Amino acid sequence: MKYFTNRDKSELKDYLYYGHAHDATIETIEYIFKDEYNKDRLNINTINTYDKIRVRYIIKDLESVFTIKKHELEDNDVILGVYVEDNISNLNDYYKNYDLKCDEYLYLVIQMKSFDELHIICREIYIIEEKI
Repeated sequence: MKYFTNRDKSELKDYLYYGHAHDATIETIEYIFKDEYNKDRLNINTINTYDKIRVRYIIKDLESVFTIKKHELEDNDVILGVYVEDNISNLNDYYKNYDLKCDEYLYLVIQMKSFDELHIICREIYIIEEKI
């Protein structure tokens, strides 16, 4: 199991770049409102049949999650890539009541082959890999 916070952005970028997200299929997404620590959580389970690996992303202390739907292709469950954004300030217009700080959050973008995007703002992420 790997663990990342905002202090580990560089390591997380490398891990995702060289990891198994590309061409993985999302099996399930589960949003948990107020977990045992009274924080919102997002669980994303993927499978990469090319690499023969299942990857579970446990996103904790979730601040926000939203999608951008483009519907350009039909493969809306296949991941093109998972990226860590350095700049969260472009979201401050969207979050007028918040003062989102880059040094406090991880800003992840999961881009699908359909070019749909899942944007995630959180404080920590656990990644668990399992060979299949």
